[in-house]
Amino acid sequence: MTLDPKYILQKYWGYQNFRSPQDEIIASIINKNDTVALLPTGGGKSVCFQIPAIIAEGKTLVVSPLIALMQDQVTNLKKRAIKAECLHASLKPNEIIHIFDNFEFGDLKLLYISPERIRSELFQMRIRNIKIDIIAVDEAHCISQWGYDFRPAYFDIHVLRDMHPNATMVALTATATSKVIEDIVFRLEIKTNHKVFRKSFARENLSITSLRTSNKREEIIQILNKIKGSAIVYVRNRQQTIDMSNWLISHGFSCASYHGGMDKTLRDRNQDQWMSGAVQTIVATNAFGMGIDKPDVRVVIHLDIPPSIEEYYQEAGRAGRDGKNAYAIIITDTKDDIEARANHEDQYPDFGFISMIYDGLCRYYNIPFGSGRDETYNYDASDFALFIKQPAKKVYHAVSLLEKESWVALSDAFFEASRIQVLTNHEDLLGLQQIGHKYYPILVHLLRKYEGLFTVMVKIDENRISKELQMPKEMVIRLLKQMHVEGLISYAEQTAKPQMTFLLDRPEIKSFSIDHYAYEERRLRALQRLESMIEFIQEEKICRQFFITKYFGETGKDCGKCDICLGSGSTALDDAKVKEIFVHLSKTVKNGPYSLKKYIAMYPFYYRKKILNLLEQWQFEDIIFINTKGEIVLHHSA
Repeated sequence: MTLDPKYILQKYWGYQNFRSPQDEIIASIINKNDTVALLPTGGGKSVCFQIPAIIAEGKTLVVSPLIALMQDQVTNLKKRAIKAECLHASLKPNEIIHIFDNFEFGDLKLLYISPERIRSELFQMRIRNIKIDIIAVDEAHCISQWGYDFRPAYFDIHVLRDMHPNATMVALTATATSKVIEDIVFRLEIKTNHKVFRKSFARENLSITSLRTSNKREEIIQILNKIKGSAIVYVRNRQQTIDMSNWLISHGFSCASYHGGMDKTLRDRNQDQWMSGAVQTIVATNAFGMGIDKPDVRVVIHLDIPPSIEEYYQEAGRAGRDGKNAYAIIITDTKDDIEARANHEDQYPDFGFISMIYDGLCRYYNIPFGSGRDETYNYDASDFALFIKQPAKKVYHAVSLLEKESWVALSDAFFEASRIQVLTNHEDLLGLQQIGHKYYPILVHLLRKYEGLFTVMVKIDENRISKELQMPKEMVIRLLKQMHVEGLISYAEQTAKPQMTFLLDRPEIKSFSIDHYAYEERRLRALQRLESMIEFIQEEKICRQFFITKYFGETGKDCGKCDICLGSGSTALDDAKVKEIFVHLSKTVKNGPYSLKKYIAMYPFYYRKKILNLLEQWQFEDIIFINTKGEIVLHHSA
């Protein structure tokens, strides 16, 4: 097989050419330079290390923060006949050993891991002996406390560098300031002769608008009626995804919802319908979008204030990946500013509350004082919040802080299919047949339908088995559990719960502590990021694209497409335009009073301030007046 990167791109991905600067990044990695790649959302980061992984003689280890993202990349690689696997909490020990064996001795080229996996003694023992050519760190901004999504477990990546000092270190991120890039280089021990590649954050095809209004829903209807094509509407909590989706459906729009707590089957169905175009709009929390590559999204709408420009631009950047004109619109009112600042305060509770939550976790899992280190449990956030009798939102933030302070580690929920392995032998099966045992029909059916049941854990589908045996699913599961208890099979039922690992023994209450200085630093940095986001929303003079590129340390230029560039900050209208608007208004109110809000909404976002100022002037001059119902009435003498 040729080792030409362009040939590999064409063979496995079907693209004829790289996007700039993908080819330069790939060349840098192939030449064994430590490499930092800063590519905005949709820039094609994954290909930058996946192609060198195929070319490299040795193996590639990929560190990624989200199990769902890892699994998505592994699935896509396998579809292209590229050998890849990921390690996650749902795997059985024998499955992990099999993956390690294949990675060390077989043809497995890429292995994806979470940063928490690095702490495992088994992982360190096995990975030390494997020839690792490339260590790729995805979402590398997570290693920096200056960044917006700090993950303490990323600090352990230096262990990989220590074990494989000659491996090429590759750091990739979509959103990072210059300060964060410096921190990434320092924390990952990237060599002094490293290469840094930046793709401009400017998106020439993306028009950004900030719209302040007291009626968000009316604006959404206006937007979705005007901008045809796929749309994403981002909201900040799960209930809003359901409420807004149902409301849009009731107004004739094709819509689905998506959030992290939704049943997997429903969530996958809604996502698939949106991806295929069967549904136009998806209303989602920020759990949606990571790893989703839909090129024809025409508009991304935010209905709340994201906590940082980094997060906002990553989500907004999912519009227009096909290079065609697209729109990012953030719709807020003054109450959102207050709520955003209140949310920030909730995210940083006082030390007493954090201590109480940690003590509650220990009691919840019956962990005695002086014990608990490296113990792992299923973690049900809702159930724990009920146990501790505290609001789920405040508990979530406190647990996140315990993770950042390295008291606990959380793994993402991963929906793994049920699996079984048959432990009994053929003689025992024959004995079950002779006595007509209730287990025999289901065992025979499983052996006929699934291969390899005597040797490894095999994924099964209880719904399918239920239909084929014409047996209720509950009975199928009950029989499988009974056979597991009796040692006939090993049965691992489908799970969807995240895992919590205690990293330290439970101390006496007076000995529990956090790094107060680092905690206060993180709080202040988060507040600064939020204030920058609010400033961006309220800005009335500076081009929005320029504002964002400057935030990320670029010297940009006005985009000519955002609401500011199109004149939203200006209030001046020439005489000809004033006459044109008066004629239009006269026709609109000819048959009676007309809603001021509806009239303003007739005009593009960037034009509305001019219209509103003109109407205020006409009201002052007694040309029109606004009645108590908020309707425009034209004076007969005008």
